[in-house]
Amino acid sequence: MGEAIQTVGPLAGISGHDGTDWEKDLIDASKRLVVAVASAIASDVQMHGYYDGSWQKNPPAWGFSSGWMERQSNLACAAGFNALNSDTVGSGYVYRLHATRAVNTVSAITKISLQVTDGTTYVPITFVNTPALGEWLLWQGDIVVPPGGYVRAEFVGCKAGDDIYLDLWGYKMSLDL
Repeated sequence: MGEAIQTVGPLAGISGHDGTDWEKDLIDASKRLVVAVASAIASDVQMHGYYDGSWQKNPPAWGFSSGWMERQSNLACAAGFNALNSDTVGSGYVYRLHATRAVNTVSAITKISLQVTDGTTYVPITFVNTPALGEWLLWQGDIVVPPGGYVRAEFVGCKAGDDIYLDLWGYKMSLDL
């Protein structure tokens, strides 16, 4: 079936298939096995994993990169409608929002609402009609904010000079791990 392999030592003669040919593996100076794998196969192995009986493309790696705590405020609102936006999620990241709150600390207003957006579509998270003076609108859960997206708080019925706040907690996840 092929040429005979000469064995010298316990690991000598071990071979591995690189997808096309059988290649003899080597032992380095520290007596560690060095496997010869073609670079195209090595990169393919990094992008694929063996799952449920077959090789499949691995999903993007998600992991904790850093915490996300942010406060936005406007300490001199205009009368009527005002909005506060979180920082925009940068390229190569998603943010996991776990809690947020918003408040007007000076006046009772008509409405506070929280939304998440990808920059185009605004999806409501929660709202409160006629919150009392200093009443926080609170939300807890788990929402992924995509690259280019942000969280928005809208305040309706403010008086000129009101103070409004938006606080956010969660974590940042790199998509390029």
